[in-house]
Amino acid sequence: MPPQSPAWTTPSRERNRLSHSSRHHPTRNQGCHHQNEKVERSTADTHRKLPTNAGTCYILVVVKVVVVVAVVVAVIVVVAVVVVVVVVVVVVVVVVIVVLVVVVVVVVVFVVVSVVVVVVVVVVVVVVVVVAAAAAVVVVVVVVKVILIVVVVVVVTAVVEVVVAVEVVNSFGK
Repeated sequence: MPPQSPAWTTPSRERNRLSHSSRHHPTRNQGCHHQNEKVERSTADTHRKLPTNAGTCYILVVVKVVVVVAVVVAVIVVVAVVVVVVVVVVVVVVVVIVVLVVVVVVVVVFVVVSVVVVVVVVVVVVVVVVVAAAAAVVVVVVVVKVILIVVVVVVVTAVVEVVVAVEVVNSFGK
């Protein structure tokens, strides 16, 4: 144990301060203790130079809490920024996919509609041609029939007239 200085060399106020300080505030390498916790020291410790700032431990605790809170807030901010970036990227990707799907659907619908229109036009043209051809055949058949009927009627009428004329001439000759 180191030799102690005599009591008369240290003023009583300094002795009381050091004594109070040694009970409530530890040295730097002992860490912070609660104010009500009794820190046991030898008499030599009482006369050693101890920290005079009673709030040093509490300031360190507050600084530690502030640093921890700052780190937690920084992590939360970084996570929030990452989440926002991911959400924005996902929204952009979804919008791009939706736009591409819409474009593909519009192109497919346009192609399908175009093909359908072409097929409908071709079918209508074929139907019109077939109907026109059938109508033409019907007209030709009707015209031929009418012509045949007229020819038959004219021929029959002529034959009948000739026969009647021959009969008339023969009847005069008798």
